[in-house]
Amino acid sequence: MLYLEHLQEGKMEKLTKEGVDVCYGCGKTQEYGTMKAINEIDFDIYCDDCFKKAINKRLEYLRGEIKNECISYGEIAELQGLKEHIEEGDVELLQWAGVPEFSEEMECLECGKKFVAGEDGNELGLCEHCASVVYDCEKYYKDYDNGRVTFKGTDTISRGILEPYRL
Repeated sequence: MLYLEHLQEGKMEKLTKEGVDVCYGCGKTQEYGTMKAINEIDFDIYCDDCFKKAINKRLEYLRGEIKNECISYGEIAELQGLKEHIEEGDVELLQWAGVPEFSEEMECLECGKKFVAGEDGNELGLCEHCASVVYDCEKYYKDYDNGRVTFKGTDTISRGILEPYRL
């Protein structure tokens, strides 16, 4: 039943005794504590039908703030809190939400050891050991910075781009 219907039918006393949630989107009432909030700042709560619509609307608003280059730190924090609702292929929002572009753990293309890119390995697909002992990655990165070689991520090795840097 909608909140307005409760008001019109004089059932407000019943509502205040039982306690209900009122959907900010459509006005529908549900048992207290069963609706979802988008963030911890507003007191807006939504029924299941309106929740997804409200999330998508908020994400599009935040996308507009990003494009207009006026997103605040608070809105970035909000976006980070909404990251599980961002579609998998939406690189723009995922990047701003702080979601890593690559999966955390990778397997070294040279030795098969598991590593985390940026911590104990690199984005070329090499663990720390192979990046320094098997290949001269420092020289490769310098040549890349000077425009002498291309970067193809983990395809760099399979395309043979790193072969001249093999030690």
